[in-house]
Amino acid sequence: HALPADAVRHLQAAGDWPAAARLLADHSSDIIIRIGRNLNVVYASPAVDQLGLRPEELIGTRLLRLVAEEDQEEASSRRDRLLNAETPLALPPRQLRMRHADGHYIWFEAADQVIPGPDGSMQDIVIHLRNVETRRAMEEELRLKRAEAEAAMAVKSEFLANMSHEIRTPLTAIVGF
Repeated sequence: HALPADAVRHLQAAGDWPAAARLLADHSSDIIIRIGRNLNVVYASPAVDQLGLRPEELIGTRLLRLVAEEDQEEASSRRDRLLNAETPLALPPRQLRMRHADGHYIWFEAADQVIPGPDGSMQDIVIHLRNVETRRAMEEELRLKRAEAEAAMAVKSEFLANMSHEIRTPLTAIVGF
């Protein structure tokens, strides 16, 4: 998504930071979701189209319904840590799978943070989801290539050990004469 330059200049001049934040979120290629105290989605950026959804389809629903069953326990635990924190908290990113509207799963890196209200208590949670499918595929390919290289090195080492033994035996006999 491209951010219109004239819109950025207008917001900078007006000092309208809530609108600027909304404009940036609306034009981010990463999914940005805001969850209210009742745990329902109150904002979803247009990038949710990566999940085959429109933002209005998420508003008022629970995001956890899209998280893969295997990742739900950790996601719930992290949400509870954020909700029960005495001070605003940002947890380190973690990877999880989210269900696309057509049923397949996509890997995302999720970073979540509490947005404090005026009294300092938790007002909302903002979740930033970055699609890491490509990165995970490259990491898997790299892992496979490394395993192949290690197997090739083992074969080479075994071959050299056998060859040095096979050459040493006749050489020992020749030297002995």
